Amino acid sequence: MLNRNERRISGAQIKTAASLAAAACYGRDETGKNVTVDNRRARGALERAFAQLIRRGGKSFVMQVSEREALGFPGQQPHVANTVYALAVGLDAAGCGAYAIQGMGYVEHRKMPARIKRMADAEAARMAGAKARVELLEILDVDGLPQTG
Repeated sequence: MLNRNERRISGAQIKTAASLAAAACYGRDETGKNVTVDNRRARGALERAFAQLIRRGGKSFVMQVSEREALGFPGQQPHVANTVYALAVGLDAAGCGAYAIQGMGYVEHRKMPARIKRMADAEAARMAGAKARVELLEILDVDGLPQTG
């Protein structure tokens, strides 16, 4: 959690801090090697997420990201069609930023009514968010690691 003085920083300072936090993030690639998140779309998603995290006083949260952003993270593979992705960010006990990204998809039937598709999209988003939160909680249990597994 951030104290009152830390929450009073300006928008420019938030942007700078979020950019630094995103630059410090790592992920595991397909071979299991730790690599920096260097894809510009993925880095942009992390910057937005960390900026929001700072504005929220350091409280962990989840946001939806696009497929193009999600697939820019190390180790992310395409899922089935109609996949919704969620990015969770938080701070560990040492104050280091961490993230988790998860996707959840479903198979769309040919004659699926639009109302049912909207419900399936919402449920997929809810499940992706829940999976990302659980993964983030596991990551935050380890002090000082600004990375995801």
